[in-house]
Amino acid sequence: MEAKINSRLLLIGILSMILTMLLSTFAFHAAFSKQSKKDIQVTANILSQSYRYIDKLEDFESFAGDGLRITAVGTNGEILFDSEVDGKLENHMTRPEIISAMQNGTGEDIRTSTTMGYNTYYYAVKLDDGNILR
Repeated sequence: MEAKINSRLLLIGILSMILTMLLSTFAFHAAFSKQSKKDIQVTANILSQSYRYIDKLEDFESFAGDGLRITAVGTNGEILFDSEVDGKLENHMTRPEIISAMQNGTGEDIRTSTTMGYNTYYYAVKLDDGNILR
């Protein structure tokens, strides 16, 4: 009888630790995701303010790196600059964050990047000249 009680207590203890670990992981992931989104939004807003002071879009290259990808999209959806990809990229006029930024001034979306191949958070800001910085 004592062995049965001890094994049940051990099982309850193990299940409690697993549940605590899962809940903690979920809570930390949610907090980290929220903070990461906020950081990207602040960075995009700072970059959009600096847009009027740069000579050419390639100057944004110095801000990119360490996982930060900067894309400038023209009013027609054509890519004017991308810090990660050299060469021609497809028109971005149908991307949800671009549509929203064109209409509301800002837009965001989470999806798998067709260029990079992994889940990505996108945040876009409409610039003074109508172009979009993402």
